Amino acid sequence: MKARKLILQVALLVVGASLVGCATETNRVVETPQVQSASRPYSGPKSTVVIGKFDNRSNFMRGIFSDGIDRLGGQAKTILITHLQQTGRFSVVDRENMEENKREAAFNGETQKIKGANFTITGDITSTGSGVDVILNSGTITG
Repeated sequence: MKARKLILQVALLVVGASLVGCATETNRVVETPQVQSASRPYSGPKSTVVIGKFDNRSNFMRGIFSDGIDRLGGQAKTILITHLQQTGRFSVVDRENMEENKREAAFNGETQKIKGANFTITGDITSTGSGVDVILNSGTITG
């Protein structure tokens, strides 16, 4: 009986010690790099730019377990928009939620007033590097 109790206590001690060892968590802040041209002031005219679709055509995040949402293309688009806005040389126009904006304007009894863009930028991600490197191999600028 004592041997059984001792084995049970040792087993509980081993399990408890192993759970304590698994409970560590660390985090770190990743600094977002700023565009070099953002540090130089710009006072010229701003070009109006629309960022179109960026499709992930690489094999990354497109396997059989993918949920069909193109997160890599969305991230590439967000990064490009951020960099263009940081330069101060572009007025970036969002065309992502046109239907929602039209509905909200209708609720207010107004019509949408849409400003045209000088340029539209679209692209495909065809390969990825290690880490967060993304190589944009094809793109279109119209205007």
